[in-house]
Amino acid sequence: MNWPLELLKLYEKHKEKAGTYTTVDNRKVPFLPLFHDTVNAVYEIVLTENGELSEIKDVPPDDAVTIVPVYVAFRTSDCCPNALCDNVKYIASTSKYHHAYMEKLKLWHDSDYSHPTVDAVYSYLSKETVEADLEYFESQKPKKRKNNNVNEKEKKLVKTGSFIRFTILYQSPEKKESHCWLDRTLHKQFISYHNSLDAKVGLDYLTGEITKLGNRFPRKLRPLPGGDQTTLISANNALVFTGLFQTKEEALSIGIENAYKVFNTLKWLLQTTGKLYGTMAVAVWNVGDYPIPEWDKDTINLHMKLKTLPMKKFYSPYDPIRNLLKSKSYVCWMATVKLCH
Repeated sequence: MNWPLELLKLYEKHKEKAGTYTTVDNRKVPFLPLFHDTVNAVYEIVLTENGELSEIKDVPPDDAVTIVPVYVAFRTSDCCPNALCDNVKYIASTSKYHHAYMEKLKLWHDSDYSHPTVDAVYSYLSKETVEADLEYFESQKPKKRKNNNVNEKEKKLVKTGSFIRFTILYQSPEKKESHCWLDRTLHKQFISYHNSLDAKVGLDYLTGEITKLGNRFPRKLRPLPGGDQTTLISANNALVFTGLFQTKEEALSIGIENAYKVFNTLKWLLQTTGKLYGTMAVAVWNVGDYPIPEWDKDTINLHMKLKTLPMKKFYSPYDPIRNLLKSKSYVCWMATVKLCH
């Protein structure tokens, strides 16, 4: 056994939670579906199911964390649109970024894995009015003034880095509205669409399966206040290998789906039950439904806590801590994540 395989098992056990949020210390923490990430949304565009604009709203800061479908685990400075929700530069402009975004959205819209939300968003964006709609929305807000002058930061009403998410209104009594970041049917359709796309196939060193491989792996693992770029797998040289390896895939290749499962599960653990010590994040877990000792407590408190747990037969009644660690039924796994850019 090893910790990535244990995280895979844990993902399979909790996969029905994918796409849902857990509230921890007044924070909404998502358990991410495969091929999804989170962004902090600024605007929420509300559309009818036919793609007509209903309203535009500011997203409250405490509700900004938004699950979004992505084609790659992280973006570089190159033109690389997301699948649906994206920033103003991609959605509401006339630049190459917008054209690339619309081309990819059309491919999803025209595929067998489209969704009513995708159809409504594509219909609305095809009218090319979103930039003017956002400008008008911002122009209606009261201006912040300093010394009787408009704040310099507000001269440009719509910031190109502001993220946009969508809500769709339906006339059906069974389904009145769909928030794209909460709609698990949309998540599943994108996963199916992503799996239908061409990708390099090879040996997954984690499971021994022949599957689609990844070349970019998720980031933002630790719940740091200022953001985080930590990843579990990284490489910055695709050309030079030593020893027996001629390509980077010979050195290490991981299936993209399994990589997401391991990463998303560990990220969820760190954000819901983990501990943060400066920039070091620590998580402890087990796959079974066994109580986990409070490992961050002192020995005396840990000993008293263990005495109250419903444990199985110990090797010795005088050393419950050591015997707990020996018992296979109570094996816990610990992951410590520090700076690893």
